[in-house]
Amino acid sequence: MTRVLYTPKRKKKILRGFSRFTHWFLMLFFCMIAFLAALFFLLRIPYLQIQRIEILGIETLDVQKIKEQVSDSLKGTYWFFVPKRFIFAADAQKLSDELTSAFLKIRAADIKKEFPGAIHILISERNLFGIFCNDLAEAQEADQKESDMPVQNKAVSQCGYLDEDGFVYGEAPEARGSLLTKVKSDAPLFKIGSQSVDAATMGRMALVRQELHRITGIRVTSFELSSRLFSEMRLETAEGFKIFLKKDDDFVKRFQVLKKVLDDEIKENFRRLAYIDLRFGNKVFYKMK
Repeated sequence: MTRVLYTPKRKKKILRGFSRFTHWFLMLFFCMIAFLAALFFLLRIPYLQIQRIEILGIETLDVQKIKEQVSDSLKGTYWFFVPKRFIFAADAQKLSDELTSAFLKIRAADIKKEFPGAIHILISERNLFGIFCNDLAEAQEADQKESDMPVQNKAVSQCGYLDEDGFVYGEAPEARGSLLTKVKSDAPLFKIGSQSVDAATMGRMALVRQELHRITGIRVTSFELSSRLFSEMRLETAEGFKIFLKKDDDFVKRFQVLKKVLDDEIKENFRRLAYIDLRFGNKVFYKMK
């Protein structure tokens, strides 16, 4: 009996298909490698890297330190591949946020990129309003101890530089003279680099300071802000007496009434004043020392 053996062709087809797949896979692999290499080279062309940093608007800060901060922020890469100095990859908003965090005196940093390799940074510094201290908290704590009341939050003496928006941007020595306006608070603790006075109250204090001096010639040396008297504002003057006000009052009218009382009634005795109370409309109450 004769047997006939046939050579199977399926194996050849499988091998041929595998060879074609390998060929295309290798081509795709090497093309991808070439693309990544070209992209890697493109992302590191010196012409497209941020080489020049221009700082504008500086009044009191150190320009060199700001440049060093920006340079440090531009070091390294995104996703281990894209240089942070690559002009199209540099994140202007992130750079701005890092600057305002590193330098609390910076109110805003407007960053613009200039092709091919420069950035311009316009700095807006915070405007000093005065010194913010928690003097009232210490006074209230002393009062609680004298009355045998429990002290809930122990006050730690603190002072900081306060800007016109109510933001405390740096530690400050306690103000002793009258060159800087002092804002006294009953907050037991406050954080440097935080909003310590709301913007509305800051606006009212700025108006009081300006209009009181314009109408009467009296200069404010300090404000007192108490959580117990939230709707009120108390201030001390360079002449040595206090003034009590409502925060939401019409200050111009109140100071015009005050001017008339000072000129017609108190006259030269104003230096003997202990306080003047302007919280009751056109009625003015005062006490002598």
